[in-house]
Amino acid sequence: MAKLTFLQMTNRVLRRLSRADVTDVTALTGQAQIAADAINEAQKALFAEPTNWYSLYKTRIFTTAKIAATTISFADADPDTISDSGSALVTSGFEAGMEIHVTGSTSNDGTYSIASGGVAAGVLTLQTADKLTTEAAGDSVVVTAYTHPVPSDFGRTIDITNITDNLTLIEGYGRSFDEFDPNMDSTSTITEFVVQGDNYRFAPIPSGATKLRERYWAIPTALSANTDTSDLPVECENCLIQWAWAEVLRYVNSFDKADRVEAKFNRMLALAKIANDKRLDKMKVLQPNSNRNSLRVPRLPVEYGYRGGFY
Repeated sequence: MAKLTFLQMTNRVLRRLSRADVTDVTALTGQAQIAADAINEAQKALFAEPTNWYSLYKTRIFTTAKIAATTISFADADPDTISDSGSALVTSGFEAGMEIHVTGSTSNDGTYSIASGGVAAGVLTLQTADKLTTEAAGDSVVVTAYTHPVPSDFGRTIDITNITDNLTLIEGYGRSFDEFDPNMDSTSTITEFVVQGDNYRFAPIPSGATKLRERYWAIPTALSANTDTSDLPVECENCLIQWAWAEVLRYVNSFDKADRVEAKFNRMLALAKIANDKRLDKMKVLQPNSNRNSLRVPRLPVEYGYRGGFY
């Protein structure tokens, strides 16, 4: 079934209000603008429901960043920089916003944060609060990232699997990481993670580049162009339209009718959840039980809390 576009959904709301169709959602005024805005607000509201919409399921594989070389130097340059004459910093996986751990230097072992826009092929620019001592290349320096940016559309985590070491990470607490390793100098196999702001933080600090697979629920992308379609399941489209209709009715002080429209929205939402749960049931992956040492893939749950646990 083809999805409705943003323009089509906006016009369906307007028809329920006995208003003329529009031709361009980028040039709206009045009730048409309210209707379009309400569709996007409805997307946020449905994502906030205690339901994981099947179409928002995402997965990706990435490798933690690490470089070990004798070509790494340090500069007290305000902002301070870490440079690699071998220009391997980007290819090693470093990204802006990462927290990094330096070992093997003469004067700059410690933890630092990469500034926004602070990654080039041969240079990492640090946040202004981080201070280095100027040091020439020559030592066998290791730079390891122990955080990694979450995806731009990240909503909430399902799980992260350490593919390199054949285990599923435990979702922990940042405070417990700090209590376990207050000096930030313990390196080993990654066994735990926590979401801190826009980053995953891993513990212990990885002793080597580690391949990870994450599964997560994405936030629906805001609709802005005529041909945009919602990331939510097609079963949610009528809910979006109904929500927007009720919001415009409230704007024009038609509260009784808005309440009736909202009651129908709630019935539609209940049906959409039933259809969604059926799809999620089909997406579940059985865990292997023939080999205790095999990579165990957690089931995709119908109901999943923010902090963990598969019910």
